[in-house]
Amino acid sequence: MKRMLPALIWAFAPQAYAQSAPAQSCLHPLIGDAAEVRTHLAHRAAEIFERARASGWRTDKLLHAFVNPNAQITLTMGDVVASPSGVTGVRALAEHIKADTYRYPLPKGYADGPLDVCRQSLKLELIDSANRRRLITNLEFQDDVLISVRAEFEAFAEARLKPRG
Repeated sequence: MKRMLPALIWAFAPQAYAQSAPAQSCLHPLIGDAAEVRTHLAHRAAEIFERARASGWRTDKLLHAFVNPNAQITLTMGDVVASPSGVTGVRALAEHIKADTYRYPLPKGYADGPLDVCRQSLKLELIDSANRRRLITNLEFQDDVLISVRAEFEAFAEARLKPRG
């Protein structure tokens, strides 16, 4: 099965892809450093969740290309653990949170060591601001395809700091 290119890479680097594609099966060598890989995967994960909560998720070809059909999805809610798999599992996560924001950590300012560009993990928080809940996910990607999600819900509170002065 021929791999699909991320739209961002295809839009900005078609010549680079043509020149370097045979090197490895994954696409990350086209992306520069660890921060760019992390950003790419965070945007990919957000797109996966957006597509999974859309009404046409069952027939969305890109969604099915982005998620391994055997992807292990583990959702913990208190002491209850659900383990659906593949796109159906991602859909279950997407239905449980009405996220309006997401965030992810960037690599530290120093070298993170060797970068396995074909297999990456990412922590992503999906935030439902209105209900003050967040879904903390640990995602694993292999060759730019989601293969595993471990997720847990967490409620949060926030308050403003007093102005300086």
